[in-house]
Amino acid sequence: MTAADARHSLSERTDRPKTHPAILALAWLIGRGMARERFAEATDANDVSKPRAPKAEPPGERAGDGNSDTS
Repeated sequence: MTAADARHSLSERTDRPKTHPAILALAWLIGRGMARERFAEATDANDVSKPRAPKAEPPGERAGDGNSDTS
């Protein structure tokens, strides 16, 4: 038996257990969720026209005379 014959006979084996349809459906749903997240991240990174939220400043940072707010 040659190596090619051995590979051919292994690929035709049917004694391998079948994958349960629920497992396949779950894997499909997880894959779709991951694809949606990746798409959302890519479109958010490319969307320049979207206004960004200003950086949050600590309380009292802009207290008129430059002194921090002590209240």
